[in-house]
Order: sequence, then structure tokens, then C-alpha cells
Amino acid sequence: DMASAAVAAAQMVGLDLCGIDVICDTVLKPLEDQGGGIVEVNAAPGLRMHLSPSYGKGRAVGEAIVATMFEHGETARIPIVAVAGTNGKTTTARLTGNILTKKGLRVGMTSTDGVYIEGKRIDTGDCSGPKSARNVLLHPDVDAAVFETARGGVLREGLAFDRCDVAIVTNIGLGDHLGLSYINSVEDLAVVKRVIVENVAPGGMAVLNAADPIVARMASHCPGAVTYFAIDRHHPVMATHRAQGNRVVYRDGDAIVAAEVAGAYARLQPRAK
Repeated sequence: DMASAAVAAAQMVGLDLCGIDVICDTVLKPLEDQGGGIVEVNAAPGLRMHLSPSYGKGRAVGEAIVATMFEHGETARIPIVAVAGTNGKTTTARLTGNILTKKGLRVGMTSTDGVYIEGKRIDTGDCSGPKSARNVLLHPDVDAAVFETARGGVLREGLAFDRCDVAIVTNIGLGDHLGLSYINSVEDLAVVKRVIVENVAPGGMAVLNAADPIVARMASHCPGAVTYFAIDRHHPVMATHRAQGNRVVYRDGDAIVAAEVAGAYARLQPRAK
């Protein structure tokens, strides 16, 4: 009876999780039988008295709360894609965000031209830093996040996340804007750009440009798997990677081919107009 009264009070105010403050002589009798009552419904209840009571044994209330919020085995995380490189980051971020949107996810994206939530721009300017990325992660409607990750933000504050599911590095080439923020060489630039690769989740993927030697070498720093991409399928890095049973993406005429192991591939043909 006491538990039912508490549940009814929570439902009355529309809360899934709350603390119910009760005044009564004993919890062994219904409230109405002892002149008791509910005096407060708290939306942010403290757990200390349950975990470490003054007397009696503690109860694992926190574990019980989390168990009601997430199914067993869920990570409680959303997919995160980070994009770095010298050129092409914004275009790649937009393409990736569009792919995730087509899968039915509500995508939050940051780039050098703003912050977008479900395709709507909510902030303007250069938003490729960790502050903008954190704002996306805090947004209640976001199911997946795509972050253009500029070196300036990484050098100032690091990353906005502990790990990502996919890290994409477009290119390094001869470098760009060298001499800024103590980055004076292509090698220095590569160290900053590969931070997202170093923070790929163990079950995640780094997508690297096989035709850029500096980017290709980032594979050894990835805790997860690696997909190489290049225009030429016969590039030595591509051929070796595929022969080892790993993923590659390349162009074949007017199609994009995604291949894994010798005989398995998906051919993405442009739609006829």
C-alpha cells in the first residue's frame, strides 16, 4: 500500500524518477490507517541515506535507477563521428550527417559554418571546436553526432568526448596554415590531427586516406579497426589492406565500391536522372 501510494504520487506529477517524502508512524501500515501522508515529491532526490543509512544495510538504489532507464547491455551512448584533416572536412561532415539522417537518426553536426540540429542551424560562425561539440552532446533531441574537429580547439581544450565510434581523416598533404599555434611542420600537424584516431572506441573504425602517406600511418595508432579509401583500388596500401581481409573504399568508373575481404563488396551506383 505504501509503495502504491508513492507510485501514484509520482504519476500524478508526471515524473519517472523522484523521491517521495512521507510522514507516518510506520511503513508497515497504509498511510490512511495512521493519519500519515505524502508531504513532498522531489525531482532530484538524494541517494546517500539509501546507500549509507545511519543504521541497517545500504540499498543499491543507483543501480536500480539505471536498470530502469537502459536495457541490459546498452551503452547509453550515441554514435559519434569525428572528422579531421587539412581540406574537405566540412563537406565530409555534411555527407556523413546526411547518411545518418537517412537512417532515421536525429543528427547534431558542428562545422566551420555553424551548429546544426536535424538540419536546422542553431548557431553560426566557426563552430568546429569542443565547446560547440559539447552543446550538441547536451542537446536532448540528438541521436547521433558528427563533429568537424579543428586543430585549434584540440590544442586549446582537447576533445569534447572521451571516444568516438568513427574517426575520419581526409588528408594532410603539404599541410595548411603552418606556423600557427606552434605547429610548424607537417609532422606536428599530423600529431594533432590523429588525436581523433587515437580516441576511436575499441569497437569503432578509423577511415583514412590511403593515398596520403602521413594519414595512412595513423592506422597504427587506432584502437579499433581501419578502413582505407582512395580513388585507385590498386594503390599498394589499399591492395595490402584488402588482401588482409580489411575494408577499403574506392572509385570504379562512376560508382563507389566498398569492399571487405576478397569477394565481398557493395557497389554504390549513382541514381539515374
